[in-house]
Amino acid sequence: NVTHKELKGPSHLNSLVAAKDNYLYGMGWHDDPTENHLFRIDLGGGDWNQVTNEKGWHTCFLDVKTDRVINCFSNSESLPSIKLRTLSNFDDEVMIRKETLEKGHPYYPFRISHSKPICGNIDSLDGTKLYYRLTPPKKLNENHPIINYVYGGPGVQKVKNEWGQYLLQLFAHEGFGVLEVDNRGSSNRGIEFESKIYKKMGQEEVADQILGLNILDNHKWASKKRVGLYGHSYGGYMTLMCLTKGNLHFKSAVSVAPVCDWRLYDTHYTERYMGDPRDNNQGYKEGNVLNYLSKLRGPLLLMHGMADDNVLLTHSTMIISELQRLNKKFELMLYPGSKHSIQEKHASVHRFRMILDFFHETL
Repeated sequence: NVTHKELKGPSHLNSLVAAKDNYLYGMGWHDDPTENHLFRIDLGGGDWNQVTNEKGWHTCFLDVKTDRVINCFSNSESLPSIKLRTLSNFDDEVMIRKETLEKGHPYYPFRISHSKPICGNIDSLDGTKLYYRLTPPKKLNENHPIINYVYGGPGVQKVKNEWGQYLLQLFAHEGFGVLEVDNRGSSNRGIEFESKIYKKMGQEEVADQILGLNILDNHKWASKKRVGLYGHSYGGYMTLMCLTKGNLHFKSAVSVAPVCDWRLYDTHYTERYMGDPRDNNQGYKEGNVLNYLSKLRGPLLLMHGMADDNVLLTHSTMIISELQRLNKKFELMLYPGSKHSIQEKHASVHRFRMILDFFHETL
């Protein structure tokens, strides 16, 4: 008999995972969107509580019939683990799987040079908090080049308090700092934050990525004059938009499998965020990469899998054609047989070797 407005809960829930004894159990966050926790919400309107306590990123699977919880967890200092817990007594736990940096672990030889990320937030132009992660180079000197590793699109959150991608450590090992900013429009921040890019992709996101470079002012080792861009898929699209629209801020870029014109992408995705092209001609025009390639100044490496069935190779061929028409120099690498992720071992090794060499040469 309690109305929805009377229910008390955390500020943001991503999913409801179970119901038991007049309680709802859901995953989300309250104060810090870089963390993910299990919450218990009283359907009677009483106080809610956070079930998981350890700071970091939890993913929980509940079986209310057996009172059991599978708790997957990691944070920036702890490798991933999986525990079996009891819902009624969460401290009752059994370790199912835990990664430890001991001999035999693939990352063991690199443990000494592991770079701990720096996390924080900065205000956007409208006062909204933007969260960032900055991974320093392995050895700090001065004037280090920075790779702005961007995605920026709907449904994705990059900045999390979790054991980070090893790609970040690869860049850090090579002497690069890596900056990641979750701009307005990215995931896990609620409808108001995420709808900032509705019908206008490629606008607010670019402004936030450029603003995020101010973070580097607080780190003497970071050079704002040596910033490159790297992104894949929507990140590839954002890489091109930032490199062209923000050409005074970025020195070079690697764009992998980028969208160039949203009219050519899947309608079930595009029209959800951009609307019908017939009703939003201006939005589609302003979000079209081809309209900004004349502003290209810095070196560009374009990569695409030739069997990509997500972002079709057509997108890159249109970019290639326009760059040639504009007499713009660029580098190109195509991967025969590779789909969107370009995940074959030989292609991955070749791709990241090229990316590292390109940034060493251009930054």
